This record gives sequence, structure tokens and C-alpha cells, in this order.
Amino acid sequence: MWIRITREAMLQALRQTGKAVSAHPVIPLLTGLHISVQAEEVRLTASNMAMTIEVSIQNDPQSDLAVGQTGALVVPAKILQNIIQRLDPGWLTMESDDHNRIVITSGHSRFRLQGVDPGSFPIIPSIRDSGSTSFDVPAVPFRAAIRQVLIATSASETRSVFTGVSATFRDHSLELMATDGVQLAHRVIPLSGRVSSESIVIPSKTLSELYKLIGEEDERIHIEANAKSILFRNGRLQLLSALLEGSMPVMTKLVPASFQTEIRLKSEALLRAVERVSVLANSSIIRLTLENDRLKLFSKTAEIGEVVDEVELQYAHGEHFAIALNGLFLTEIIRCIGTEHVSLQLTGSRCPVVIIPIQEPRDALFILTPVLTSQYENKPA
Repeated sequence: MWIRITREAMLQALRQTGKAVSAHPVIPLLTGLHISVQAEEVRLTASNMAMTIEVSIQNDPQSDLAVGQTGALVVPAKILQNIIQRLDPGWLTMESDDHNRIVITSGHSRFRLQGVDPGSFPIIPSIRDSGSTSFDVPAVPFRAAIRQVLIATSASETRSVFTGVSATFRDHSLELMATDGVQLAHRVIPLSGRVSSESIVIPSKTLSELYKLIGEEDERIHIEANAKSILFRNGRLQLLSALLEGSMPVMTKLVPASFQTEIRLKSEALLRAVERVSVLANSSIIRLTLENDRLKLFSKTAEIGEVVDEVELQYAHGEHFAIALNGLFLTEIIRCIGTEHVSLQLTGSRCPVVIIPIQEPRDALFILTPVLTSQYENKPA
């Protein structure tokens, strides 16, 4: 194989595939990067078995790709990236021989790497079968939804299903939900076409990488899923992931059926107040109370100090309340809401708080479980 390409285009593709390279693989071949040179494109593929990423480089002003000879080879992924990122800007050439060696030349620099035969390297297969689902989703709301639900995934492997995100395909919508038992995030994305009903659990690591790979210029993401795998295709990029086994709790059982109090306020004002109060919060616990149509926030740490703040409300209805919440979790939720105003719905100090971005359509919902503590028994009036 022989190609000429710009350093910038090759480095971008290496960074995109890099997250799928195995650091400690059972199969040594998976520390490598599969390079396939075809008549009009170069495909780079990396895999750790759980996730495979493939990037296609075609001739455009950024890559200025020229193909002199087709072929395929697997080369050490990390070493190749280290080489490319240290080259000077401009063109480079990559050429392989019959002994699976590849020569990289740029300016006065010349590197020779030993590669291996690509025959047994896992590439992205077709996952379409009689039980598969296939549809397109708008890229901008999908990317925003990924960010919103990832905050509620669990880092603990005790129940691995909670480390993932539930994706439910239903009629004309895609529903994403995640929960770690303390907080819950739910988002609905409308689809242009009808899809068959299906529910799967996607690893959070997969969606985290997909979030980084979706560009601002992308309009739609193509999704294919079956019982074991999900494939995301985005222009010149594909990401294939294994699914998690198990199922999430039914959301309708987690959302309170009614509430005693609802308040509405500016998201930015609430965020700033929570951030200020959290400075002196012991174990990140802050206290929220509704008094005289104002939301008051309070926290303290013994022998250090305490802080009181308040936020003006746009709307308040129902009973006064006092509730303790994890300030870090509340901050994460408010940061990813993305709307000017937010609604908090409460039913006592021991029931979850429902947090809803005020927008049309009402397609996002968050739940935060209160902290049961005696820390604020001697609270200020």
C-alpha cells in the first residue's frame, strides 16, 4: 500500500479511533490499528472487542489524500499516533512492503514500523437480522440527550446494568434513561419515522465516546441495533458496541404520581446559588426550603462555617417544604438542562424531587433522591 496524506487528517483519525484501542488486551493484535487502503479512501479501525471504531478518510481539502497502491496492514496504534503527532505540519507518506513493514516519511523524518497481517483483526460486521431495528436520529438533540443522561449513570459495577443507558425505541420516538439509584435522567427524542418497539441497555463508555465523535456539522446519526449490538454511523465514522445484559427499572414506577409543591425559577440563578452554597457543604449536602415565595439554600460545616443564599421564584404553588439534597448532583443536573427556566416538583422531605426543564415539548425529566440527615436540625430561621 502507498498513500500521501496531510498530517492533520491522519492525526484526527488516529485520535478518533484511539479510544477503542485495547490497553491490556487478551488478544495482542488488539493493541494495533487496522489500516485498509482502498481506491478512493483509507479506513482506520480499532477495537477492544466491547467497542469498535472505524473512520474513513477520503480525498478533500483537509486530507489531500492520494492513493498509489491499495492494501491492508495492522500497526501498533499508540506508537503510530506518537509518531504522527510529532511530525511537522504538511504531507506525509505511508508505504508498506511484502514483509508487513510500513515506512512513514515526512520531510527529513523516516520511520519504519513492523506490522502484522490484518487477516484476523475484527472489523465492523453487518448487524442486520430479522430482529434488528434501523433508523435515523437528528444529531443535535441526540448529542444533547447523551450529555443529559450520562450524568445519572453509575460508576459501580455491582449492578452493571446501572452503568449503562436504557434506550427504548417506541413508535416515533427514542427514549433514553439512566439511573444510579440516587438520581435519574430521562430524555425523549422524536423520530421522523416509525420504529419497532425495543428496549436495550447501551454502555455509558460507548455513549461517552460517541458524544465526542459527533460533530457540530452532522445532521443525522444512523442507528442499527439487534439483541446484542448497536451500531452508530455518522458520515465517515462508525462505532459498534456490545450491549449490556439486563434491563432498567420501569420509569413510571420511579416518578412520583403527584406532587404537593411546584416552583419555577431561572436555571442560571439556581445554578449559581447552589454553587455558592456548596462551598461550605459538608459531604456535599445542601438544604432547600420554600419560605415566603422564595427559595432559600443553606449549608454548613462544623468548625468552619455556614452559608445562606436565596433565589427569587417565577412561580410557586403548594405547601412550604424543607429538603436536603446532594449539591454536586443538583449542580450537574442544572448545568445540562439547557433551558432558561426550570421546574422543581416536590412531595415532602423524603420523596424524590422531580426536575423538569421548562420548554416545549416537555421531553426531559430528572429525579434526585433527598439525603436523609439530622445535620440541619439546629438550622437557622
